[in-house]
Amino acid sequence: MKTSLFLVAFCCAGALVGCQDDEELNLLGYPENPVTVTTPDDSESSSDIKVLATYDEEGKLHVDAPLRRTWTVSLATPSPEDVTLQVAPLAVNVPADKIEISSTSLTIPAGSISAEVTVGIKDDDFSFAQEELTAQTYELGLQVTDAAGVNLNTNSASGKLVIEKEAYQVRVSMVGQEGNAVQMKRVYRDGEILGDPVEYVFSLQLDRPYQEDLTMTLECEGIADNFKDGITFEPAELTIPAGEKQSGEIKWTVTNDFMLANAEDEIFNIVLKPMFEENDIVSLDSDNGSINIMLNKTTSLLEEESYTLPTWQSIEPRTDWRIELGNGWTGNVEDIVDNYTWTYITFVGTEDNGAVGDIVYDLGQEYELAGFWNYHYSEYGSNWEKVYYSPAKTELLVSSDGASYSSIGSLEMTSKENHYIGFAVPVKARYVKYRGTVNQDLAMIQIAEAKFYTEKAQ
Repeated sequence: MKTSLFLVAFCCAGALVGCQDDEELNLLGYPENPVTVTTPDDSESSSDIKVLATYDEEGKLHVDAPLRRTWTVSLATPSPEDVTLQVAPLAVNVPADKIEISSTSLTIPAGSISAEVTVGIKDDDFSFAQEELTAQTYELGLQVTDAAGVNLNTNSASGKLVIEKEAYQVRVSMVGQEGNAVQMKRVYRDGEILGDPVEYVFSLQLDRPYQEDLTMTLECEGIADNFKDGITFEPAELTIPAGEKQSGEIKWTVTNDFMLANAEDEIFNIVLKPMFEENDIVSLDSDNGSINIMLNKTTSLLEEESYTLPTWQSIEPRTDWRIELGNGWTGNVEDIVDNYTWTYITFVGTEDNGAVGDIVYDLGQEYELAGFWNYHYSEYGSNWEKVYYSPAKTELLVSSDGASYSSIGSLEMTSKENHYIGFAVPVKARYVKYRGTVNQDLAMIQIAEAKFYTEKAQ
């Protein structure tokens, strides 16, 4: 910052200054002698030095530049006599008893051009500003006048820091055990919901402490009102004490009643959020102010996996199985249980993308099945791209007697060699009917190996 003014020279009776002295002191144009006030970080292009004051995560106020500054008061050219100036603190919203100044009277000796004065806050303690929670602007600097205390010109010679303090803001966030966007899946089968209870654990967190106790309740959206009685938060109400930032663990649960209203596949978008009285200081975080749960209720037990799960155990020997190929399949059934991936059975589809090839597996006895695997024959296409003759969709049906089958689900499949399919819960069956829907682009399915898995004994 640089502020200019014109210093009116003192004309002393009888004082004679020769032309040579004028030349040596470079006083051409005197008595117009501009005064400037500068400090490190000053700039020709700005009228004030800006300082930002922000709060950290613990609620402590920090400034991004020093507030104690040494200011240089300068003449444009040296004076032929000592120049005495008065210096006074310049302050806005800074209490007078908090200000320190190194001198209130400044003398620039004859022949010199400048002198220095330091202005700061006592003990460099800006904590008084921390107590003001709203946004506030503070100014701290100095103002220079002549020896009689009169401004040197209409602008006055001054320099100042302008401290922009942000408002003290507290944001309330929800912190989920597995994040704030959660996907859950539950299986509906025979009038029951299979799988673990629907629940989620989270906590509430403030980005910085609040000066008062903050009491909150919790709300669940996305479940019909007639099932709200099945919703529980433990605890139902909580308080984050003044000066603290974290709540204890909170557990949300809901009974399965809302998923039993019908037997159809459904997706529930459930939102958990805190309820409290917002004000100018405390409010809900715009990004993490809720837990968003997408609950997929499905009648399908099938889940595509990336590999054979470590809990699976292959049913062996497979050579004892009785395998019946449906219409449209060609090849020997032994080729899919011979542990050799270069032999396979083939189903050729039609131009109709709905062509389905059935295979019935008789495992010889009833098992609690946990997974299924198909390995599909592949080859390189015309552009040396790998082509996988795998189905676009897989459905599995199970039976205990080989006569009456029930579907345990279907999956849209990706085109690749290995299809690993897990069951959401173990399924008792002796007979399994495989249905593969042809990929229209390839019009063919080729299966080189097939396995079923049970859960490993614990």
